[in-house]
Amino acid sequence: MKYLVLLLSLLVFAAGCASDSKVKDDSQRLKNVKTQNTDDGISINKEGISDKSLTDEQLRNVMNTIFTDVHFPYNKYDILDEDKASLRLKTDWLLKHPSVTLIIEGHCDDRGSSEYNLALGDQRAMSVKNYMVSLGVPADRIDTMSLGKEKPICTEENESCWGMNRRAHFILNR
Repeated sequence: MKYLVLLLSLLVFAAGCASDSKVKDDSQRLKNVKTQNTDDGISINKEGISDKSLTDEQLRNVMNTIFTDVHFPYNKYDILDEDKASLRLKTDWLLKHPSVTLIIEGHCDDRGSSEYNLALGDQRAMSVKNYMVSLGVPADRIDTMSLGKEKPICTEENESCWGMNRRAHFILNR
């Protein structure tokens, strides 16, 4: 019986050593993998996918083409049906670039008090964030902030201008 226990112990020890050496072999093989670049600027290496290879110009182009502002009706923060396709496109891009984070700024027109517009801007930014999170973007990759009526892009007193200021604005970070 004593020899049987000793034999089983040796077998378990040998099996453990074999598996350790396989893990070490796999680890060494991963260290030897070189970085590969894909067509859209993503670098894939042993540590996973990195977007560090996105140039500033590429990031600006993405912000100007995909991450355009989303607008809201007066005194509302609900996402319009017409903006949902645009937000899905933004979400798809973020999911393909996992090291990129996003800041959503909520803006308002200049009607109403500063306090009211800060709260409304926050609701607009959160509404967009919640929609993108519901489509699969991890919540910790999106920050929100409200600028209320403090950073208008148009200063005229008419509906067209006010409509341009009622928006969610996007800022990408690597």
